Amino acid sequence: MSQKKFCKYCGAVIDQDSIICPECGRKLEGLNGSTPHIIIQSNTSSKSKIVALLLAIFLGELGIHRFYVGKVGTGILWLLTAGLCGIGWIYDIVKIATGTATDGAGMVIRN
Repeated sequence: MSQKKFCKYCGAVIDQDSIICPECGRKLEGLNGSTPHIIIQSNTSSKSKIVALLLAIFLGELGIHRFYVGKVGTGILWLLTAGLCGIGWIYDIVKIATGTATDGAGMVIRN
Protein backbone atom coordinates (compact mmCIF):
# COMPACT_ATOMS: atom_id res chain seq x y z
CA MET A 1 0.00 0.00 0.00
CA SER A 2 1.57 3.28 -1.09
CA GLN A 3 1.54 6.39 1.04
CA LYS A 4 -0.79 9.22 0.11
CA LYS A 5 -0.55 13.00 0.15
CA PHE A 6 -2.76 15.92 -0.82
CA CYS A 7 -2.40 18.10 -3.91
CA LYS A 8 -1.66 21.62 -2.70
CA TYR A 9 -3.72 23.12 -5.52
CA CYS A 10 -6.96 21.10 -5.58
CA GLY A 11 -6.76 19.01 -2.37
CA ALA A 12 -7.10 15.65 -4.16
CA VAL A 13 -5.62 12.57 -2.44
CA ILE A 14 -2.74 11.29 -4.60
CA ASP A 15 0.24 8.90 -4.31
CA GLN A 16 3.21 10.17 -2.30
CA ASP A 17 5.58 9.84 -5.27
CA SER A 18 3.35 11.74 -7.74
CA ILE A 19 4.98 14.70 -9.45
CA ILE A 20 1.88 15.85 -11.34
CA CYS A 21 -1.63 15.78 -9.86
CA PRO A 22 -3.90 13.51 -11.92
CA GLU A 23 -6.93 15.60 -10.92
CA CYS A 24 -5.84 19.15 -11.78
CA GLY A 25 -2.69 18.44 -13.83
CA ARG A 26 -0.44 20.83 -11.92
CA LYS A 27 3.19 20.13 -11.03
CA LEU A 28 3.59 19.23 -7.35
CA GLU A 29 7.34 19.23 -6.74
CA GLY A 30 8.76 22.29 -5.01
CA LEU A 31 12.08 23.93 -5.83
CA ASN A 32 15.19 21.79 -5.23
CA GLY A 33 13.06 18.71 -4.57
CA SER A 34 11.51 20.14 -1.42
CA THR A 35 8.12 18.90 -0.34
CA PRO A 36 5.33 21.34 -1.21
CA HIS A 37 3.15 22.78 1.53
CA ILE A 38 -0.38 21.40 1.70
CA ILE A 39 -3.10 24.02 1.37
CA ILE A 40 -6.69 22.84 1.27
CA GLN A 41 -9.29 25.48 0.68
CA SER A 42 -12.83 24.79 1.77
CA ASN A 43 -15.84 25.79 -0.23
CA THR A 44 -18.07 25.64 2.85
CA SER A 45 -19.74 28.81 4.09
CA SER A 46 -19.25 30.17 7.58
CA LYS A 47 -23.00 30.76 7.82
CA SER A 48 -25.04 28.39 9.99
CA LYS A 49 -27.38 25.98 8.21
CA ILE A 50 -29.69 25.83 11.25
CA VAL A 51 -29.99 29.62 11.49
CA ALA A 52 -30.63 29.92 7.75
CA LEU A 53 -33.26 27.17 7.89
CA LEU A 54 -35.07 28.70 10.87
CA LEU A 55 -35.05 32.12 9.24
CA ALA A 56 -36.36 30.59 6.00
CA ILE A 57 -39.17 28.74 7.77
CA PHE A 58 -40.37 31.59 9.98
CA LEU A 59 -39.42 34.72 8.01
CA GLY A 60 -38.90 33.30 4.53
CA GLU A 61 -41.68 35.32 2.94
CA LEU A 62 -39.75 38.45 3.87
CA GLY A 63 -36.46 37.07 2.52
CA ILE A 64 -34.65 37.49 5.84
CA HIS A 65 -32.74 34.24 5.30
CA ARG A 66 -31.40 35.61 2.00
CA PHE A 67 -30.11 38.75 3.72
CA TYR A 68 -28.47 36.50 6.35
CA VAL A 69 -26.52 34.46 3.76
CA GLY A 70 -25.43 37.56 1.83
CA LYS A 71 -27.86 37.46 -1.10
CA VAL A 72 -29.14 41.00 -0.66
CA GLY A 73 -30.51 41.48 -4.19
CA THR A 74 -32.76 38.43 -4.06
CA GLY A 75 -33.56 39.25 -0.43
CA ILE A 76 -35.11 42.51 -1.61
CA LEU A 77 -36.97 40.61 -4.35
CA TRP A 78 -38.34 38.14 -1.79
CA LEU A 79 -39.34 41.06 0.46
CA LEU A 80 -41.29 42.80 -2.30
CA THR A 81 -42.97 39.67 -3.72
CA ALA A 82 -43.71 37.68 -0.53
CA GLY A 83 -41.07 35.07 -1.30
CA LEU A 84 -41.92 35.00 -5.02
CA CYS A 85 -45.54 34.23 -4.13
CA GLY A 86 -44.46 31.45 -1.78
CA ILE A 87 -42.80 29.33 -4.46
CA GLY A 88 -39.30 30.72 -3.91
CA TRP A 89 -39.82 30.50 -0.16
CA ILE A 90 -40.60 26.75 -0.26
CA TYR A 91 -37.77 26.19 -2.76
CA ASP A 92 -35.29 27.86 -0.39
CA ILE A 93 -36.44 25.77 2.58
CA VAL A 94 -35.86 22.57 0.58
CA LYS A 95 -32.44 23.76 -0.68
CA ILE A 96 -31.26 24.70 2.82
CA ALA A 97 -32.63 21.51 4.41
CA THR A 98 -30.92 19.28 1.84
CA GLY A 99 -27.58 21.09 2.21
CA THR A 100 -27.38 22.39 -1.36
CA ALA A 101 -27.99 26.08 -0.68
CA THR A 102 -25.15 28.56 -1.22
CA ASP A 103 -24.30 31.91 0.33
CA GLY A 104 -23.64 35.17 -1.48
CA ALA A 105 -20.05 34.10 -2.28
CA GLY A 106 -21.19 30.80 -3.80
CA MET A 107 -20.03 28.65 -0.87
CA VAL A 108 -22.24 25.79 0.30
CA ILE A 109 -24.05 26.27 3.62
CA ARG A 110 -23.48 23.00 5.50
CA ASN A 111 -22.64 23.79 9.14
